[in-house]
Amino acid sequence: MDLKPIETVYKGYRFRSRLEARWAVFFDAIDAEWEYEPEGYEMPDGTRYLPDFLIKNVRGRGAKNIFVEIKGVLTKNDLHKIEQFGYPIIIFGQIPDIDRIEKHYVPKVGYIGPWWQFDFWKDRDEHFYSLLYSEGDYYWAWPKAAKGGGLVLDYPDDPYDFVDEELTVKAYTEAKQARFEHGETPGGRR
Repeated sequence: MDLKPIETVYKGYRFRSRLEARWAVFFDAIDAEWEYEPEGYEMPDGTRYLPDFLIKNVRGRGAKNIFVEIKGVLTKNDLHKIEQFGYPIIIFGQIPDIDRIEKHYVPKVGYIGPWWQFDFWKDRDEHFYSLLYSEGDYYWAWPKAAKGGGLVLDYPDDPYDFVDEELTVKAYTEAKQARFEHGETPGGRR
């Protein structure tokens, strides 16, 4: 059976799926500056590609803009487009469950804080991608809130002093609990 995603309206945008709308809720909750489907591109092989989001001023490994692709299921065709795209892009899947956090010691800074415990490729039959494709290579990067707002791509070897773990948990909770039926707006946002 081939299931079709449900288009969802949030903040005046018609998202192609509830999953895309939930990530928009996450971006709003962390005060990230985002655009939805800002522009389409033609790939070198003639394939057309329209990235889901452009996030501005991302922190971690240098502040920059980054494209975000939201995928419930990531196919080989999706990866082919992303590899041709040529710009840094991160792939997000399902919103992670908040109850899957444990305390973790970070030796570099002597810090004990939340650590997200799940396999980003496939865990409990849900897809949690957090894969950055940039400069011809793949990197794992954890989407979190920056202190003072914005998106941080928290790489495993980065310092942790610019991550707002409390806001990250709050944002994931809002996104996971967002309801769009009957004109409801997540977190009271318009």
